[in-house]
Amino acid sequence: MRFAIIAVALGLGCSAEAQESADDELNRYYAAAAKRLGDDEKVEILEQLRSAQQAWTRFRDAECEAVAVSWRPGSLASTMQAVCINRLTRARTRTIWASWLTYADSTPPILPRPADE
Repeated sequence: MRFAIIAVALGLGCSAEAQESADDELNRYYAAAAKRLGDDEKVEILEQLRSAQQAWTRFRDAECEAVAVSWRPGSLASTMQAVCINRLTRARTRTIWASWLTYADSTPPILPRPADE
């Protein structure tokens, strides 16, 4: 099982550039969601979104650190941690899109649907 995971990890492009790209996309989608909630009537909802994002960041960091620990000692610990961070960051971007940047009617979303992994 671990050999299959290693092959996947190496093929996912878990480079610093890939993570930077995932972070940039998340930040762009989060900023669009915050902008949508930026008027005075929605300030409480915006604070809840900020709180949720902070909690998610703590979760991601703890989860991916646990993944890294499970691979120690070994040279793949940091790679598997990067895979985890990239995967969860892209999933969070899709969640923000679905929850905050789409509409219940036929109105087009504020930003396009993020790519699946």
